[in-house]
Amino acid sequence: MVAEYGSVELPAASEDLWWPVVLIRFVTCVTALADGYELSIIGVAIVSMVEDLGLQNWQVSLIVSAVAVGGLVGAFGAGHLADAVGRLWTLVLVNGLLLLASVFLAFSRDFWWILWARLVLGLAVGGGLATVSVYLAEVSPKHARGFAVSTEEVFINVGLVMGFLTGWLLFGRSWQGFTDWQLMFLVGAIFPFVVVVVLLTGIVPESPRYYMITDREEDARRVLLMVCSREETEEALEQMRSAPMVVLQWSEVIASGDSKRRQMLVAAVVVTCCAALAGVMVVTAYGITMLSNVMSKRDAVSTFVFLSVAKLIATLIGCLLFTSMFQRRHLLLGSHSGMSLALAMFVFFYVQGNGVGCAVALGLFYIAFALGAGPLLFLYSPEVLDNAMRSKGSTLAFGLNRGLIMLQLLLFPFIAIQVAISICAACCACSVPVIYGIAPETKDVALEATASLFVEEKKEVVAA
Repeated sequence: MVAEYGSVELPAASEDLWWPVVLIRFVTCVTALADGYELSIIGVAIVSMVEDLGLQNWQVSLIVSAVAVGGLVGAFGAGHLADAVGRLWTLVLVNGLLLLASVFLAFSRDFWWILWARLVLGLAVGGGLATVSVYLAEVSPKHARGFAVSTEEVFINVGLVMGFLTGWLLFGRSWQGFTDWQLMFLVGAIFPFVVVVVLLTGIVPESPRYYMITDREEDARRVLLMVCSREETEEALEQMRSAPMVVLQWSEVIASGDSKRRQMLVAAVVVTCCAALAGVMVVTAYGITMLSNVMSKRDAVSTFVFLSVAKLIATLIGCLLFTSMFQRRHLLLGSHSGMSLALAMFVFFYVQGNGVGCAVALGLFYIAFALGAGPLLFLYSPEVLDNAMRSKGSTLAFGLNRGLIMLQLLLFPFIAIQVAISICAACCACSVPVIYGIAPETKDVALEATASLFVEEKKEVVAA
């Protein structure tokens, strides 16, 4: 156990330990599941909230987008905290906030209190998603990093399925004075509660890269031996010793004087922002509302249960097979091309009032996202950034992702559906050449060797 995190000592180095890996997977997967649940449950809850509270368009816009607003702040804050106090204490904080916000939402009926609770929820979701991806990348063996980090996307989708399924089961029901939407939020408090309890036992290992940053090489060695072979452990330690194990300030991350680091950051930001512009969160948050225009509300909720299951299955295929079999760039390019075509299909069927066609198009959109852009959303940034800027750089990229999602969710209620989805389709199409030109291949590259992917920019010398 980490000294600054709890009272349990780290065990002696051993290559036969299995429980640290189980604990790491459990904590990160349940955190991702909790975040996924909160992202999807609002899509069902908002339908009931509009009827129960008489919400207007501007209020719906603020409630739905509040999580993205909070996520923008939470992602930046988590990057600083993860470097200052460690990855695990940051996970304790974000799950604690998630627990409190979920309980508060379940007992609120005033618009402004709901809005504040949703903002806090966003802080937790943004911080949690950003921290989990960095933590998983830093505690995973090189050969398994793609699968390990992409499991975050798998369990986000498990949470999405549970959110839509819970919403479907509770839709139109009440219990002990709680309306259906209040019960939906109350269920969401269960997952972060479990994570907080496990983390506070003090038996989950901290990131070895964080230990090296804080000059604790022996602790880093012991954690690496829990999850890697002895040979890979020594190789990683040697690379970390030779690499600059420093933590950059925000000003150094945003305006780095190192041309390679600037290119790293641009690549990370481009991949995460292109994923946001695709509109997957718009579909998740407003998809039921969109389908309600071409079918009944109950059928729309049921359809999204099936769509979320299809997305989960596709995500499993993407994480278990595709991230190991194919190059990162190929997955990104194919995914964005597929999403563009699927959204164009949706617009075509929506204008015709064809509910089945709209559902099929959204299913294809989800599948295209899940096979490439989804798993790589959390995997690519930690892979392409070096140790000095991985935490803050990843959270900066993810924070910008949340910012774009915030704008989409805010504006969507005021734009014609076919126009909004057409814009997302165009963004997907434009992402293909941008990613092709900017994002290098990171598959099977050691975290300490990311600088080798970029070429040093030559400074022009002006003759006197």
